[in-house]
Amino acid sequence: MAITATKARIFLSIQGSESVFGNTAVKKAAEVRTLSTDLLAAGIVDEDIQVMGIRLLTETGKLTKNQRVEFQLRITASAAQLGTVIGIIADQPNVALRSLSWVFDSYEASISAAAAAVAKARRRAEAIAAAVGQRIVGVKEISDSVSMPLRDEGGQVFSDSPGLLRMRAAKPPDLGVDFTSTRKLTVNMTVDFELGD
Repeated sequence: MAITATKARIFLSIQGSESVFGNTAVKKAAEVRTLSTDLLAAGIVDEDIQVMGIRLLTETGKLTKNQRVEFQLRITASAAQLGTVIGIIADQPNVALRSLSWVFDSYEASISAAAAAVAKARRRAEAIAAAVGQRIVGVKEISDSVSMPLRDEGGQVFSDSPGLLRMRAAKPPDLGVDFTSTRKLTVNMTVDFELGD
């Protein structure tokens, strides 16, 4: 069965225009503040905007008190919010969208898939039992296994390209596109039925 992603994690980097140092970096970075403000206004909650790392940008390789920095962020958005979030990201200066990974609730989907597989196995077993003058009187054992590919068949939605979405949006932040991803969930079911007259 095919299941649809419930949300996505967007990984991006922002180069700060100010020279900052140490723990003051996040507070002083106007670009991070602007992006966060726009995302919060669009319904993304604080805990879904995370600074994953800060990288010092230096040509000399030496650590000094005044450094330009690159902030690495992860934004989590529902599938319904994704178009708006990507639009907001595209409308920010100095932003490079690195990658996007989809989040699937395979456990919940496997419950209904397993129930459907058992029902199908029982119909088959009942037909076979009836052909030999028997009926199903119980179940001795049930086991199942669930598998789903780790990645979409086409790979990541966005490649790790520094220039990706590093442009100003020509229209309002919502791109007007529905973003979705589906993956194949496979349930293998083994059922041992007990037969009787």
